[in-house]
Amino acid sequence: LACMHKALAFYCQLTNPGGDASVEGENDRMLGLALINVILETGGRQLSSCPALVAVLQHDLSRNLLQNSRTSNLQVLSLTLRVVFNMFNSVREHMKVQLEVFFNSIHLAESQAPENREMALESLVEFCREPRLMVDIYTNYDCDVQCTNLFEDMCRFLSKNAFPLSGSLNALNLLSLEGLLAILRSLADACDAAGPGAQEELDSMGEQTP
Repeated sequence: LACMHKALAFYCQLTNPGGDASVEGENDRMLGLALINVILETGGRQLSSCPALVAVLQHDLSRNLLQNSRTSNLQVLSLTLRVVFNMFNSVREHMKVQLEVFFNSIHLAESQAPENREMALESLVEFCREPRLMVDIYTNYDCDVQCTNLFEDMCRFLSKNAFPLSGSLNALNLLSLEGLLAILRSLADACDAAGPGAQEELDSMGEQTP
């Protein structure tokens, strides 16, 4: 465990932008992000039982991910978004605040370059496909007075971007529609899995979401 903690801390240091925009600096960041993805994918849910590892993910890594999300390098952004997704899958119960910040600052951000925005939207759709994610987001954020209405904001964002202002559908429109369909599918699957009582939960969500 001590060795893994040192390795994870070192990889996190590699992901620190630190104002280094050189090719070597970006290569270091991509290497660090790739290695962290390997740790998250192989460690999975077992990482949640290691407080020292969780602390590194909560603080150092989360700070660096937020900084890397503003990069113009699409490879760095792609790896960053993948780390965020893998963090959700492995230690989401320890990352409530961080995931809220990630969603609001990266996935639901309007002021991005078109390429960055499309990549962030692809990542958001991947989240939408996760089983029970929408129910969990509604329960843990929208029903918490100390958090933003993340489920509502996500649905509003996708609905707003689902249809073109003029002309034909573009890639962002199609991704947004795909995200909305994934949300509906997730809610329907949750209802089927939970039984008759789930319809009342879904009706309640509809009543509280304008």
